Amino acid sequence: MSFKRQVPLFITLTGILTLWAFSIRHYDRVNSAMSGGGDSWGYYVYLPSALISGDLTTLETAAAKRKEMRPESIAPWLNPLGIGEVYFSPIGHPVIKYTSGVAMMLSPFFLTAHVLAPLVGQAADGYSPVYFWAMYIGLAIWVVLGFLALFQVLTRYVSRPVALLTLLMLGLATNLYHFVVYYAPMAHAPLFALYAFLIYASEAFYRRATWRNGAFIGLLCGMITLIRPTEIIAVLIPLLWHFDGFGRRFRFLKDHWPYLLLAAVVFILPIIPQLIYWKAVSDSWVFYSYGGEGFDFRHPHILLGLFGFANGWLVYTPVFCLIIPGLAYLYFVKRRLFWPIIAFLICHVYIIYSWHNWWYINSFGSRPMIETYALAAIPWAILVQRFYHGFGKWLVLCFVLGTMALNLFQTWQVSQAIMLSEEGSEDYYTAIFGKTEMTERTLIAADSRVKPPAPGELDSLGVVADLRVDTFALLENVVLDTEEGRVIRVMDQQLKLNLTSIDVLPGDYLRIVTRARSEGWNSDRWGMARQVININQDGEWILWVLNRINNKLGNDTWNLWGGQPGIWGEAWFFIRIPHEYRKGDQIQVWIENPAAVPLLVNDFHVEKWRQR
Repeated sequence: MSFKRQVPLFITLTGILTLWAFSIRHYDRVNSAMSGGGDSWGYYVYLPSALISGDLTTLETAAAKRKEMRPESIAPWLNPLGIGEVYFSPIGHPVIKYTSGVAMMLSPFFLTAHVLAPLVGQAADGYSPVYFWAMYIGLAIWVVLGFLALFQVLTRYVSRPVALLTLLMLGLATNLYHFVVYYAPMAHAPLFALYAFLIYASEAFYRRATWRNGAFIGLLCGMITLIRPTEIIAVLIPLLWHFDGFGRRFRFLKDHWPYLLLAAVVFILPIIPQLIYWKAVSDSWVFYSYGGEGFDFRHPHILLGLFGFANGWLVYTPVFCLIIPGLAYLYFVKRRLFWPIIAFLICHVYIIYSWHNWWYINSFGSRPMIETYALAAIPWAILVQRFYHGFGKWLVLCFVLGTMALNLFQTWQVSQAIMLSEEGSEDYYTAIFGKTEMTERTLIAADSRVKPPAPGELDSLGVVADLRVDTFALLENVVLDTEEGRVIRVMDQQLKLNLTSIDVLPGDYLRIVTRARSEGWNSDRWGMARQVININQDGEWILWVLNRINNKLGNDTWNLWGGQPGIWGEAWFFIRIPHEYRKGDQIQVWIENPAAVPLLVNDFHVEKWRQR
């Protein structure tokens, strides 16, 4: 291949990397994303604990460093370490919730940082900025290597310009960008790279079966399964690639059984260190480290996962709307590719949206779909190739550039506390679409997931329930040390109003109002004080809505995460009485405060409003 033919590829990848580098620097989340807990911390902590402090079975150094760097991330009532990313085994050892595959992939960059740390005047302890930067850089390098592998596959089926456009689409118009520059390093971007390598290796194996290709396929499937055990379905790709019928495929695999045996043996190799770790900390070779979290395969949320506003895949990554017609087109023009792709996608979608937290927090869009992008890019590119000429070419370019701009802009909205897609709703999404700043009404739409009625749309019918005092304290949660030495959290009282006896009709509105003051910083959206209303009919909720209080107080920019403490303010929101409401249904309104930050309240009331 001539150097001249590689220039466009070089320019494309350089452009993507440049924008990634600028974005990483601009958002400046490298230290905060790595030090304060969450998935990134959980995947990373294997490296300093195993390679520097040597206390992987106790995590004492990791816990101490985290308490030093981000004391607010320690929750003593959770477990002896106060860290939510670990569970304690029956023999008393902390078990890291996440598996070690991501750490393995990033270990060369970690070791490089360990050598550089003293040279740049930083502590060689695994927690200095040089280590965290190495993780971000290493992640980006893996993704670019995945792009190179995918490009080689794509150019077998589409023109080089379309293949380059596909890389540009993946790098800048999907939430892969978000998980390289903002939420990193999590498992999704490394899995994308591994799947790209697996497609490349499968393509090579069916063109020419060799020992090297067989071993490479086994290693890749093993690494993918190690990072996420449910991704063992990755084996469908090499088993079904270029599928030409069960009879022929069975004969092919039978004729090449030594390669399959080698792949199976190599598959196990990267998993062995994880098994040894589980044995050391739990006395069991296999340990389920996710506690009470799990799957409900009888009730998957596939439509909401794909099309819903709470992190729905195609809502926040609309460039992949072409995947549906792309798969249909692929069936007719490249049927041998259609079957492995559709089989994998069906299994993957069913599994990920059967997870209890199917909308996946700490996300932008549906993050587990990122693993599928190397595979999904093939029908996307083949469909684009069909229209990539004449006027259709300009339509395709406008579509990609438009979705790219939207993706970059919405990541910026996330950074400005304007968008939080995991709490999305249609009202919230439409309220902030294209907006560069929040208002009180958009913040209420974000919290309650209901857009407030327009000013002048309703008439007030007065206060229907009232709890007023001069000033009283709603005490915070209390953290106690028990006699047994365990640390526990005690929920404090609620301020509650019972509205069952009020005269209200379906279609009427209730406005819940609280005047309060936060006595300290509380930027934890999941721990903010909140107003809640529910309507219970025959033992089942027909309405349940909350509105956070802390972020409505002293918040001049109305951002999602809150404002200054010590400032009196008013939190309010509207709900509409649902059409199925019947007189006598139980209506309750209350304030609760799950955080260890006191809230002073001197007005709590409910008003009735009716449409003009």
